[in-house]
Amino acid sequence: MAIVFNPFTGNFDYTGTGSYSALNLKGTVTTQSSLPGSASAGDVYQAEDTKIFYVWDGSAWDSLGTLAGPTGATGPAGPTGATGPAGATGATGATGATGATGPKGDTGAGVPIGGTTGQVLAKKSGTDYDTEWVAQTGGTGTDLSYTASTRVIASSTGNDATLPLVSSTEAGLTPATGGGTTNFLRADGTWAAPPGGGVAVNYQEFTSNGTWNKPTGCTFFYA
Repeated sequence: MAIVFNPFTGNFDYTGTGSYSALNLKGTVTTQSSLPGSASAGDVYQAEDTKIFYVWDGSAWDSLGTLAGPTGATGPAGPTGATGPAGATGATGATGATGATGPKGDTGAGVPIGGTTGQVLAKKSGTDYDTEWVAQTGGTGTDLSYTASTRVIASSTGNDATLPLVSSTEAGLTPATGGGTTNFLRADGTWAAPPGGGVAVNYQEFTSNGTWNKPTGCTFFYA
């Protein structure tokens, strides 16, 4: 080989006989086997598959290597790039498996045992669940009863009341009318038609002062 590239010095080292006035970079070939059969001394081609340069020394192609220098020191870190746009929301994941059943909780306070018929549950104090069974008091109804012989309406919770008489024997309770529109209530507490089949009318007289008044002592006028 006549010359080789020295990556440490960046120069071409002469290693054989012959000389070159200059190197002439001609281009690239696909592979080493694609190099021309001959060329002018100093012509250089690069094989694309291996990136190796070859120079024609007048009788053969000599390899110049890849012309790569030694690995340089690591450069300083570049500035942090701008935050990229948010990615699309991913699909909803599958539903997880049902968890194990938890332990059974403690029994609640509930309703205390005991009690008898008619009793109710009441608070013993302001403490939660502090209750007891007690007899129900207050809130009772009133019972009324009537005694015809005394005309007394008796109350189980209040004062009694005595009905007045509407006749010599009947207390102040109006009996059923028996129907009709002409009957009137008699003083003995019964309903009856007017005597003689007449019709009761409201009779008034015209007074000297220009007003109509029922005559004093007149109850009904029969015609």
